[in-house]
Amino acid sequence: EEAWCKQRGDQTTLILSSFFMTNLGGTRGQLYRYERVRRWHSARKLQARCGVNSIMQLCRILVPVNVPYRMASHQQNARAGRVQDLLKQQQVSKEQEQQQEQQPHQEQEDHWVLAEIQPAKCSIRVYDSADAGTLTDTSWDVLRALRQWVADASQEQSPAADSIITPSGLIDSDRAGGWTLERGDSPQRHDFTGDCGVYMLANACILARSGSNSSDSECSCPALVTLDAYSEADIPQWRTTFAAKLLGASARNEAGRQTNR
Repeated sequence: EEAWCKQRGDQTTLILSSFFMTNLGGTRGQLYRYERVRRWHSARKLQARCGVNSIMQLCRILVPVNVPYRMASHQQNARAGRVQDLLKQQQVSKEQEQQQEQQPHQEQEDHWVLAEIQPAKCSIRVYDSADAGTLTDTSWDVLRALRQWVADASQEQSPAADSIITPSGLIDSDRAGGWTLERGDSPQRHDFTGDCGVYMLANACILARSGSNSSDSECSCPALVTLDAYSEADIPQWRTTFAAKLLGASARNEAGRQTNR
């Protein structure tokens, strides 16, 4: 699926696939190419999925993004220490431990962040569990690419009064200038052992619920309703929850395939 829509009352959230930014470009040194994702959010698909005709009518758009991440020296040391602790816990042989020590630690790795677009508030945020309190250059690339995407999509879908594109095809500086590109405030990870994907999913789960206190069987979130209501200590619970959800969905899909044969 290219996208999913989640409805809570009068608030509609569009959740885009992790392949959206890969196709859109604008990050990782790739060219921005709107035409690659143009059909993902056509008026027909938005109407079928979300009951709206334009992304500007959505309450929220969530975009999972995979970005390159270069760890600082203290983060590399923290990760190296964590790896050694895991090796000891697993009681691997001395030979295996020596081989692990000889392997250079990668300074640049794949890293998951979450982007949130709120059209009504003219806001685009990036939630990064390892940003150390400030936006990275890569996060800025994500923000700028998504602002350009909003501009291009609004030109096609929205009335002229709502578009941030001028008749000449340029971004309206007054309207675009009113858009806020910022860092989303969310819990930070400290052990750098690859939990960024769990943080990204946890943030998406909470934001999709829009802070509701009601239970949500589809989301299967732990009993947490705001971004500041969980911490690094809760990540194992989130990981187990998401793993169970994925395994359950896989089992249902397999059962459906067997039934259709």
